[in-house]
Amino acid sequence: MDRNDFFNALWARYCTVAAQPKAINAQFKAHGESVINDHVALRSLAGTTFDLNGIGTLLEKIGYRQLDSYVFPDKYLDARSYYCVDNPNAPKIFVSTLRRGVLSDLAETILNELANALNNAPYQLSTLTQGVCWTPLSYSVFQELAAESEYAAWLSAWGLQANHFTVSVNHLKHFNSLTEVNEWIKSVGFQLNQSGGEIKGSKEVLLAQSATLADRVDYLFGCGQTRVIPSCFYEFAERFSNADGQLFQGFVTANADHIFSSTHLKKTT
Repeated sequence: MDRNDFFNALWARYCTVAAQPKAINAQFKAHGESVINDHVALRSLAGTTFDLNGIGTLLEKIGYRQLDSYVFPDKYLDARSYYCVDNPNAPKIFVSTLRRGVLSDLAETILNELANALNNAPYQLSTLTQGVCWTPLSYSVFQELAAESEYAAWLSAWGLQANHFTVSVNHLKHFNSLTEVNEWIKSVGFQLNQSGGEIKGSKEVLLAQSATLADRVDYLFGCGQTRVIPSCFYEFAERFSNADGQLFQGFVTANADHIFSSTHLKKTT
C-alpha cells in the first residue's frame, strides 16, 4: 500500500461511518472551492503492535517522519505528529494513543481484549484503515468504558481508522479566515464544537482550529442492541507564519485537547 492508497482507504472508511465529509465537500465545491486536506488523525491503544511506535514505523514506510510529541494528562493520552519528507503539501498525520494501567480494573480488562486483537491483527498499513479487528462489544461494556474515558469508548466502537480529516483554510480561495469558514459552515446546517470556544487557538500560537460535532449514527452492538453514538467529524485549520516567515506545521496541545471532545457522547454545544 503506497501513500495515495493509504489516504484513499482512510477516506473511504471515514465516509462510510460519517456523512458530513462528503456533504461538506459538496457544499465547498458548489461554492467554487477545491478542498485540500491539512491533516488526518488516528486513535490507538498503547502497549500494542499499533501503539505510537508501531504506527510510526508503518508511517515511515510511506515517507513520513515524526515532527513533535504531545501529552494530554487529563485524558490519559499521548500523541505524535508526522510530516511527509518529500512532499511538504502532503497531509500531516496526528496519532494519539490511550495509556494503559490508568483506568479501573474493569476497564483495563476490556482494553486487554482489544489489545489482544490488535496484537493479532496483520502488522501492515492497511490495518490502520479497517476499523475494529475484534468482536463488537456489548452496549453495557461500551457504557462502562465511556464512563471512564470517552476516547476508550470511541476506540472500542470504531477501531483503527481516521477519526477526522481537516480542511486547510489556507488553501481556500473564497474565505479569508477560519471565522468566515465557521459562519458559512453553520449557515449550511452543521454544528460546531464549542469546547474551549468555537475557535481553538489563534494567530499568536500559529494555529487556529474548529471542528464539527461528530455525526450521530445507529450502531449495532455485539449484544444485538442498536444505539445512536458519535462516529467521526470534520475539522478546519488555519495556519500562520512564524517569525522566520515559515508556515507553522505542528499542532497545539491546548487546541487538540478541545478537539477531542467532538466525539463525546454529550454534545459540546
